[in-house]
Amino acid sequence: MRVRTAPLVTAVALVLAGGLSACSQAGTAASCAPLLEPGPVSDSVVVLGEAGTPPQVSIPTDAIPTITQRTLVQQAENRDQVVTEGDLVTVNFAFFDGLSGEQVFATPSFGTDTGGYIVQDVADTEISAFTTAFRCAAAGDRVVVALSPKDSVAFAQGYGVMPGTPIVAVADVQGVAGLAAEGNVRSLPSGFPGIAVDESHRPGIVIPPGTEPTQVKSAARIVGDGKEIRAEDVVIAQVLTVTWNRDVVENTWEAGPKSLGNEETPGATFRDQLTGKTVGSQIVGMTPGEGGAQVSVVDILSVG
Repeated sequence: MRVRTAPLVTAVALVLAGGLSACSQAGTAASCAPLLEPGPVSDSVVVLGEAGTPPQVSIPTDAIPTITQRTLVQQAENRDQVVTEGDLVTVNFAFFDGLSGEQVFATPSFGTDTGGYIVQDVADTEISAFTTAFRCAAAGDRVVVALSPKDSVAFAQGYGVMPGTPIVAVADVQGVAGLAAEGNVRSLPSGFPGIAVDESHRPGIVIPPGTEPTQVKSAARIVGDGKEIRAEDVVIAQVLTVTWNRDVVENTWEAGPKSLGNEETPGATFRDQLTGKTVGSQIVGMTPGEGGAQVSVVDILSVG
């Protein structure tokens, strides 16, 4: 659950991303409880092949689940980081008509160990039956989701399936990310603002006294251990941006992570400063402008 609170500006010039919220980091298997259970339909789907490779899928036709079910057909050995509420999950998946067994959609990189779509484990959306199927999954898992006819409605028309037809999904989990950068903190160069975080890793910005910056500058406060970002990668991040006068310009910690696009995306301010950095990093940047300089704290969560 995300707690919505207004940013604060205090007498010591600390601009916070928001109030306290539930812990944003991906969890461990021991403390995780799945939201969907295996059932007779999801258990009866036969998937041959290793996760990350093209599967052979056999679906029992005319088997209609009364409730949505999910079965882990392959489990990764490493379960140190599993999906918890709000986490970002990179997945490759295919949808099948649950009555005919015909494949009706697949992500472009389904059957490979690269690429993937990014979904968020949020339980209050119309597609939550699919996204919450990944609760407690880990990178390397292959998941079968048998959606009930009711839960299939959100997808059916988009893929040419008659309403009321159940949809079966086969999904490979490529990666799991929490909602904040986390790691060893580095000192920022002289002239950069100070950064403070609360226990849920939400940042605050301490604007220093003196003249505002006249050049674009960036530095890593936390260096992540994920993949190196390329110019063409679409970056998913948390962003807090304030002016040198301490006015909040943007705060995704209130609304949820956003796509910053790639270097070619129109209006992708500051995106080029993230190329060459690694997923899981926290980057602090200063950008001058006609309306005054801005300071951004960017937590790089994932790339798609």
